Amino acid sequence: MGLLGVELYRSLVRPHLEHAVTVLASARAKDLEKVEQTQVQSLRRIIGAKAHSSSTAIKVITGMISQGALL
Repeated sequence: MGLLGVELYRSLVRPHLEHAVTVLASARAKDLEKVEQTQVQSLRRIIGAKAHSSSTAIKVITGMISQGALL
């Protein structure tokens, strides 16, 4: 799936997460971590990365920034 999957993620999933930033801004740090973990887990599956791949590496490969950076 690779790059096509990343483009689908960027166009279909990411806008919903960005729209939810106002709600996430009032969320607890623990909840934000869960959202971040889910996002990285999804990106790992999309690009076919191993489970032990660094979340930072996943974000660099896919060109994504963390939700925390948006707040």
